[in-house]
Amino acid sequence: MNSKRNLLGILLALTVGLFCIAPAAQAQEVESDLSAIREMWEGQPLTVKISGDRAAGLADFARAFARAYLCDLTDAIVARLDDPKNTRKDPNTFIFDAPHGYLKYRYAMDGGAWLELCYWTLPKGRRMVAVSMVDLYSSDKEGLLAFYDYDPTTHRMSPITPLPVRSGLERGIDGRIVELPRVGYDIRLYEPSDRRAKPEVLKWIKGTMSFEAE
Repeated sequence: MNSKRNLLGILLALTVGLFCIAPAAQAQEVESDLSAIREMWEGQPLTVKISGDRAAGLADFARAFARAYLCDLTDAIVARLDDPKNTRKDPNTFIFDAPHGYLKYRYAMDGGAWLELCYWTLPKGRRMVAVSMVDLYSSDKEGLLAFYDYDPTTHRMSPITPLPVRSGLERGIDGRIVELPRVGYDIRLYEPSDRRAKPEVLKWIKGTMSFEAE
């Protein structure tokens, strides 16, 4: 009887241990992916591949970024773009909102890391594309916020540097959580230690590639 209890105790301990190890392993993998992309990002132009005469869309911009910075995270995003409903192989959160020009991929097990992409419509078919990565596992809590100017005549996404904020963002991103807009046009910056606090808002200046901080 005691041997059975001991065996059950060992099995229970192993099960709990596996549940504890899995989030830690995923967190380490996420940090590695996002840190690698942040280090690789050099502000180089990206080519958007489209077929036929159709206009480039959300999936095209996401694929262009993912193919430029290959890692497990971007591979997973491309796989979900290829098969959005396949949640058996990939249980992580995937939001693909084409009408609002918004995409989000978030690790489901602990939710501490995610990638967002959205775009703003400009005159003459141009698009301003933004990519935000948040990595709460990183020791410095830094992610990446990148902007691109998409030109439909060349199918190129050219980096916009420095950040296209006209005034009011003297401290920069400074480790804050960036939230790209799924509805509306404005970007919000949250302190990672207090998501309930009022965020700083970067208001889009309509028809331009610029923002103003409130």
